[in-house]
Amino acid sequence: MPGRLSGYDLEDGRIKGLTGRSTAKVLLRNLPDTGNAMLQYETGGNTYLLTPNPVASHPSYGLWNATHGGYLLDGFNSDNLKMLLKMAYQDSTSFEYAYVDNSNTLGSFSLYTVGYITPLPLSFQMKNCIPNHHATLVQWRTLGEEGYQKFNVMRATGSNSAFFKIGEVAAQGYSVLPTDYSF
Repeated sequence: MPGRLSGYDLEDGRIKGLTGRSTAKVLLRNLPDTGNAMLQYETGGNTYLLTPNPVASHPSYGLWNATHGGYLLDGFNSDNLKMLLKMAYQDSTSFEYAYVDNSNTLGSFSLYTVGYITPLPLSFQMKNCIPNHHATLVQWRTLGEEGYQKFNVMRATGSNSAFFKIGEVAAQGYSVLPTDYSF
């Protein structure tokens, strides 16, 4: 969802963000917390939820750069960066980014803000969560959908831990009728 990033680097010049793929390295920091929105990045055939200050056991930790306090994405592809909205009633979310040039010099940080003008095109109600041995059956109903492809099912192991994706369920796409889902 975030559009193409653009910026300026003294060594490499203006990076206009005209294409999704680049050989540039980008550092993302001050990410949205897991309470309102999250960033997701796909690279090397894997999908990572980029959480602020991940612990070593978190799947995204391999992309974390402790020196700069952010995620260092080599060969950045903006088409693989998505923003996942978790809650309604927020009007914007943001993060900072900077390009890292060929000499590994960190450029100036820019603020990227996404503002929401219209509500999400989905109405849903939670139906049930049923524990079953070492798994939980999650059931929900959409009251209407507009343009959804799938639902990412996420899990956290504790109240202060990050969410991570455990699966997905194909969505109806467009519907004005109630639709039941489960995972």
